[in-house]
Amino acid sequence: MSSHMLTFFHADKYCGLYTSMGPLLENRSMIEAYLTHLPGKKLNSLRVIAGHGAYYGIHTYLQRPVRYVVFLRHPFHRSRSHYAHMAQNTHAGLPADIPVLDKGGVQIPFAEWMRLRSITHDFMTRFLYEKFFPSAIRGEVTDQHLTNVLGVLNTFYFVGLTEHQTHHRFLYDCLGLPVYAPRENVTDTRFVPPAVPDSSISRYLLQDSRLYNYARAMPRPALSRVKRADLLMKYIRDRARFSIRGNRI
Repeated sequence: MSSHMLTFFHADKYCGLYTSMGPLLENRSMIEAYLTHLPGKKLNSLRVIAGHGAYYGIHTYLQRPVRYVVFLRHPFHRSRSHYAHMAQNTHAGLPADIPVLDKGGVQIPFAEWMRLRSITHDFMTRFLYEKFFPSAIRGEVTDQHLTNVLGVLNTFYFVGLTEHQTHHRFLYDCLGLPVYAPRENVTDTRFVPPAVPDSSISRYLLQDSRLYNYARAMPRPALSRVKRADLLMKYIRDRARFSIRGNRI
């Protein structure tokens, strides 16, 4: 039996990590069904759950500690990357969860996309709230929503920050994975929106900015940020192989 299990949260455009790491469990119900029907011996040997479906509460299925991990990104840059990714999918004829085209089929400018698509407002806080609690946020993100999210975030084993492509590449290298999975994390430069002043959309990212600044100010061990991330990724790579062998996730 492993002494603990690692749960890695991955949200859209947080840290460039999207790959098939064992069984594809993309939501809470799929993970719950998987854990419920997993034989006790295999459940006790499970070392990692990672991806879009990871949620806070997996520890209730195990009789050993669960370490929760998440990486955050500057809200403005994450939003720009999200817009570019949706535009890339659209032009490639692939699904775009948050449409970038107007009714006439013309691509909406980035700032207008942010204004019209309310789901993009405080997206990081929305995502984490849905993963921490059993219901999603309806309407705008409030101070109370953020307070609830921060309360859970304080229990996490590791809260990291990724701000540049080189950081994403660093994570991939540490995991022993290809730099990018095909298409998913390659944002074509022609879809990157022109520079837009942060202030022009800051009204839509107020809670996300508070979340990000809170994470930046969280107490840190004496190790440097790169060293901490290096040690964490080495742990994932060496002890929690991303493979369907042995029913690991």
